[in-house]
Amino acid sequence: MPRYVGNRLHILFHLSGVIFSKRPDLLQYLKKYCTSQQLRLSLLSDLQNEDISVQLQALGLFGKLLTGPWMKELYCGEEEMSHMEGTPKLIRCVENLRSVEADPSILVSSTDCLFGEPLQDDDETLRQLRAVPSHHAEVLPEIIKKLAGAFVVLLDRQLLRYLQGPLSEPTPSLLDVTSAAPVHNMHSERTLGRFDAQFRRAPNATIGFLDGKVKWQSNKTAEWLNSKPSAEQREIVSFAISQGARNRSALKQKEQEITNVKRQRQVELAQRRDRTDRKKVEQKVTDFLTTGTEGDLFCDLSEDMVHLFHTIKNTDSAAVSGVKCTHTWDVDGEDVVFQAELVRFETFKRKPCLVIAYQEDATTAATESKIPVSEFLTDALFNDVTLL
Repeated sequence: MPRYVGNRLHILFHLSGVIFSKRPDLLQYLKKYCTSQQLRLSLLSDLQNEDISVQLQALGLFGKLLTGPWMKELYCGEEEMSHMEGTPKLIRCVENLRSVEADPSILVSSTDCLFGEPLQDDDETLRQLRAVPSHHAEVLPEIIKKLAGAFVVLLDRQLLRYLQGPLSEPTPSLLDVTSAAPVHNMHSERTLGRFDAQFRRAPNATIGFLDGKVKWQSNKTAEWLNSKPSAEQREIVSFAISQGARNRSALKQKEQEITNVKRQRQVELAQRRDRTDRKKVEQKVTDFLTTGTEGDLFCDLSEDMVHLFHTIKNTDSAAVSGVKCTHTWDVDGEDVVFQAELVRFETFKRKPCLVIAYQEDATTAATESKIPVSEFLTDALFNDVTLL
């Protein structure tokens, strides 16, 4: 098999044709010579299955008339054809697929592939694929018709801009503009492969350095530079050094901006996770306040804190008044620790609240705030409240 780049498109169809054409030999080997009993029986059963056989035949025919020529026309001929020059070939291919969908016998009798190129006369695999057994005569055309229809639907969707509109009839100016564009996407995959290889060799190198090396290789910059006179080479290198320093400075700033955005997103993600966990805990606190259900609520709390929970549940103002603690608040994304003293219970907007006097330090006056009981106890469970 020729070494097609990106042959994952073609390999299924190619191997199906090979297996179908070698089926008698494979059956003989499995019946007489294969020593792997379990594998032998499984393969023998599949190869003797006529439903599988006719599907292999259909796939093999499309391998010979569609996917194989596709790889040859668009991948092996990439140096001879630019991106838009491949459009007429694609249009012809889709048109022929529509004909096959309407008349499946074309795939068995045509002397040309679906790109309009002549098929090889001495292709033994193709000859065997076109020898339709009598028990395949009814089923094979139906399979070919469905496969051709599926190909047409897929190509109509993926190549819509090339099959209809201005790209279907490229103008000379468009051909000129796109003359350097490759006919397929393997160029981008090769570029990513080169970048991955460079990154593995130098994982601590900057993105700009790796980017420069990949571009140097992909654009064949060394060959281009060596083609210039010595004086012009020095000018180009001098310009590249000064311009490269500016580009590096700009890229460094951009990388820092990207890093800052990533950090901010990580903080926001962590905050969302914290809010989700907090809501679950707050629901447990609410259940405790309304029904007395404790569950695992107090497993990590000290005896004094558990006693405070029960005191607050009983809304005993006299018992909580004067209790001192520290209460950590999130102020503009930073943790700020306040000195707090519980004062009394109050109801605010139909919710039981604790009135708490807060001081940021000993030099500032205390300020009273109403904090919902469930929020205060949830803070305690998250270790944001410490008894003094």
